[in-house]
Amino acid sequence: MEETKQENEYYIGVDFGGTKILSGVFNNKFECIGSTKISTKSYRGVDGVIRRIAKCILEAIDECDLNTNSISAIGIGAPGVVNPDKGVVIFAPNLQWKDVPLKQERCQWS
Repeated sequence: MEETKQENEYYIGVDFGGTKILSGVFNNKFECIGSTKISTKSYRGVDGVIRRIAKCILEAIDECDLNTNSISAIGIGAPGVVNPDKGVVIFAPNLQWKDVPLKQERCQWS
């Protein structure tokens, strides 16, 4: 039986804070089919943390034997005060972030 496009859609959920980044891969029924957890290493600064978020996402995708083309959407839960419409972390005291445009594309998939 051939799968429809909807059955092949996968989603990423990311939760990150001052100590860890957790990425989960979910199928179209929103069942978690795999996850990866790494340390945040916030001392590396904004760009370093964003690279680590991307790394965690890519590792979770790989653990599920998928590729980035299989991913329909990514949702990120960020600590602190966030403007969800603009995708900006207004203030995250545990990361020492202020006005970080997290939604903006900041790194390339490898």
